[in-house]
Amino acid sequence: MKNALLVVLLAACAPTPSAKVVRNTQAPPKVDTTTRATNLADAMRLRGLTPITLAPIDRHMSSSFGTEPAQRGRELTVFESAGWNASHSVFARRASDGMIVLVAVSENTIVDRHEPGGCRGFAGGRGWFEEVTYRLPEGDTFAGTEKVEYDNHIVVTDYSDRHADGSPCPPPALD
Repeated sequence: MKNALLVVLLAACAPTPSAKVVRNTQAPPKVDTTTRATNLADAMRLRGLTPITLAPIDRHMSSSFGTEPAQRGRELTVFESAGWNASHSVFARRASDGMIVLVAVSENTIVDRHEPGGCRGFAGGRGWFEEVTYRLPEGDTFAGTEKVEYDNHIVVTDYSDRHADGSPCPPPALD
């Protein structure tokens, strides 16, 4: 009787014949880090892009951030963030056809380490959006936006609301 009960219990706990356990025995794919750029200049060079500077001919505040670039003749209008966290447009010339592109910068942020920063002294400032118009050089053509990716290795500063002695930090400055 004991053996029969043991057989019943084992049979009840056994997996059903239709259930099949599949184990992944393959190693994860290797990531080639030897050709991955770690800064914008190298990433652009690897894509055959040479940075160029276009001087703005007009700029004014706008609420249309995120709109695609608009071209009228030789004038190219883009939207940029301005203020304390400004990010200006990056233009480049493609080696393949000589056309000018707006570089859509895509950083893959990699945190290498954290460092203690103590009390925060600045909490940010005003930011806004601007509509900025650039003039293309005579004879040049705008070819749209080209995404450029790279790995951006950073060190993160961890701020605290207390000094090392445990006393509270003063409020940070706003501007």
